[in-house]
Amino acid sequence: MEFFKGKWDGISVWNDDSIFLDPTIMAEGFKNAIAEVIPTYNALGITTISPAVWEEIGKRVLQKDNESQDQYNEADVWAKRVFQSHDCFTIFFQCETQYFFFN
Repeated sequence: MEFFKGKWDGISVWNDDSIFLDPTIMAEGFKNAIAEVIPTYNALGITTISPAVWEEIGKRVLQKDNESQDQYNEADVWAKRVFQSHDCFTIFFQCETQYFFFN
């Protein structure tokens, strides 16, 4: 999964200023926290995250396992920098040099 700075342009993948999380190792609690806040969340789709939504995900993650909290906290350092210059970031699934969406 790529965490893309700002609203995804529909083209760019593997960006140097993105962070990446293999969906096979993404903690269940982290995934569940996202889905609780964004009921339409699809790990194989495109999801735009605003600061308010990210903050709410963080609150939900506090009720989850340590691995979920660790993954959120690591992403949170990056997200806080992103929110200084962008009003959102985008999570999408991509593989190799292609991206796939199953909405």
